Amino acid sequence: AALAALPPLPPPPAPSPPLRKKPSQRRVTRPKTTTPAKPKPRARNPASAARNPKSTPTGGGGTAPGTGTPTLSSGTPSWAGVRGDAKSKDNPTLSAKQNIEYAMLIERTSRQAQIMQIEAKNALAQKDRETARQLVRLRQQSLKDTNMLQTAQERGYGPASHELNTFQVKKLWSHPEIKAEEIVFTLKSIHGGKNDAKQGATVNVKYELTLPKPGKTGTQKGSKTGIKLLQGVTQIDHKQIFSFKRSSRSMPRRFERAKLTFSISEAARMALFFSDKEFAKGDLRLAELRERCEIHKRVPLSKNGRGEAIVEAEVRVEIREPLEGQDLRGFGIEYVSLNDDFEPPASAAGAPAPAATEPTPAKTPKPTEEKATVAAEKPTPKPAVTEKPKPKPAAVTKPAVTTEKP
Repeated sequence: AALAALPPLPPPPAPSPPLRKKPSQRRVTRPKTTTPAKPKPRARNPASAARNPKSTPTGGGGTAPGTGTPTLSSGTPSWAGVRGDAKSKDNPTLSAKQNIEYAMLIERTSRQAQIMQIEAKNALAQKDRETARQLVRLRQQSLKDTNMLQTAQERGYGPASHELNTFQVKKLWSHPEIKAEEIVFTLKSIHGGKNDAKQGATVNVKYELTLPKPGKTGTQKGSKTGIKLLQGVTQIDHKQIFSFKRSSRSMPRRFERAKLTFSISEAARMALFFSDKEFAKGDLRLAELRERCEIHKRVPLSKNGRGEAIVEAEVRVEIREPLEGQDLRGFGIEYVSLNDDFEPPASAAGAPAPAATEPTPAKTPKPTEEKATVAAEKPTPKPAVTEKPKPKPAAVTKPAVTTEKP
């Protein structure tokens, strides 16, 4: 009864309309666009890279600054990975050993043709035209040898003998990984002298360069401590970097007098109370760096810098480029030259050796064309000229003279 006396509940409020966002707040849904995946760069064939070295990325030794010629700082030429593009086809009439020998010779001659082409371009970049001409001739001969080998293998001839020759070229030597005003000194090893003096001793090596740092005076010093001498050769491979002012005009003259001094001293057992005892020293002149970018020598070290050597220090001094000129060094290229002694096949023992086939043989005229050309070249016979007989002159008869008697 109490619940019935209560007034009825008010109706629920009507749902409010949804708020509309302003045009600037609306979220625009655009159709998704899928970007096509970029194709991966295809690995380049080393043979094609060797034929077009301008587009080949430089690495390792790199190229010398300002030039297009490969450097030999790491001792590896630019054509180290070049492979021959000519292939051999096995002949079933030949033995497996002969087919393998043919494959090796064809690969070798094809590869050396590409190497000669690369070196000819490098010689032209150095303005050495005579060397470039010789390299071009060797390349043409290598191509002919390749074609001759392929023809001989196809016809079943035995492989010919060959000779290994060397052609000397000049290459630009530099160290592009070294900064222009740096001198990199490396103490490679120490070689024991007579009876391996001081064997088993712990020594300290000190070195001093008689060139000041840029903007400073005095000498530059370095050291390597805690070296235990072994019997024979002690490997160290310690590197020290010095600096110099390359832009100075007097620097080439200063390098004529500059030197790198070494001293080896035995470490004292009680370093707090006693100093190291020096027992060998020597020096290395740096005059060669005017025309070369590297010095690699074994420096003899004696008791007072003179006399008989106690030990020898193997050192190497490197700079980016020579102070004057360019460092051109000889580099040998090995190439194969064939002899004309092919073995004839068993079916044709007296057959002549195969001749070298040119890459693009000339077209031979057809037989009808040959007849036409021969007929055109033959001279036409001239008609015989018959001489007419000349008429004989008529006989002259004298009139008879009659005499009458008076």
